[in-house]
Amino acid sequence: ARDAYAAELLRRFATRAFRRPVDERKVTQLVGIACQVFAQPGKTFEEGIARAMMAVLGSPRFLFRIEDAEPAAAATAYVPIDEYALASRLSYFLWSTMPDDALFKLAERGELRRDLPAQVKRMLADPKAQAFVRNFTGQWLQARDVEFVPINARAALGPNAPRNRDGRVEFDSAFRKLMRSETEMYFDYIIKEDRSVLDLVDSDFTFLNERLAQHYGVPNVTGDAMRLVKLSA
Repeated sequence: ARDAYAAELLRRFATRAFRRPVDERKVTQLVGIACQVFAQPGKTFEEGIARAMMAVLGSPRFLFRIEDAEPAAAATAYVPIDEYALASRLSYFLWSTMPDDALFKLAERGELRRDLPAQVKRMLADPKAQAFVRNFTGQWLQARDVEFVPINARAALGPNAPRNRDGRVEFDSAFRKLMRSETEMYFDYIIKEDRSVLDLVDSDFTFLNERLAQHYGVPNVTGDAMRLVKLSA
């Protein structure tokens, strides 16, 4: 019964870690690792399970996203990835993390590819999609550099640069984060509202709060909250 319970625990853990069902041979191997530990004098069942979990977390099947293909004829030019690999691609792209139970269950039933549009819509509406916005704009537009790149604020921003009460040019970390948030909120709005990609190069709106608006010379924006602001011609 103890070995059966170890198999149950490790099968569930390895399936999540490998992002696809784990074969019985691997489960047996993991149970063997656990047994070698907790069979020793002074060792506990939990210590054995922990050692087997360490083996899972050191496996290439956890560290890398292994993509298996669907069964196909030898002459097939392009073989699609299987549904579990599709679930991982989708989840790490939009959420920067592993698939959730809904994606796992669809992949298990072989229905994910057929339900893909609905799943994309569901995932983009989830708060976890903010990881996509932050990471994509961070790489594509290098928005993540805004917070850390060295800058001579006086030289870069000129005489109209925002200043603190002492008259010094103000370009602190909080202001940099606001600028990054503007970019991320703008991109998120384009996606969530399904707007034209042309808005990325020609639009009459952005996201500002009072401090950013003053820096850009945009009137009639008050308060600390970032919000959609229409721009004049």
